[in-house]
Amino acid sequence: MGIEIGEQIAGFYHSLIVGIVLFIIYDLIVIIRDGFKIPIFWVNVVDVIFAFLASLISFGLTLTVYPGKVRVYIFAGIIIGGAAYNLLIGKYVSRFIISKIIKIRKHIKSKIKSK
Repeated sequence: MGIEIGEQIAGFYHSLIVGIVLFIIYDLIVIIRDGFKIPIFWVNVVDVIFAFLASLISFGLTLTVYPGKVRVYIFAGIIIGGAAYNLLIGKYVSRFIISKIIKIRKHIKSKIKSK
């Protein structure tokens, strides 16, 4: 019994969604890191934890879609979904939010200094 093309397309679609979600989560981590000047030790700790969880999620997706069978197009879908998000809107959203956080921080610092 082979795998039908509809199942493969659905699996690829799900992997695209997982890739987008993983990159959104990582974008949030980067926004927090860049907006609030987190010490490098904690940046490294959070990156390792994220990489571990992303690996588990990716592996879990392959087990959910095709129990016991690893399909390359699942991992390709994760990479393509994440890259598409990052190239199309991710970097612009991150820059915008980080710039707003920096402006808010400067405004708060100026209010504190004026007191």
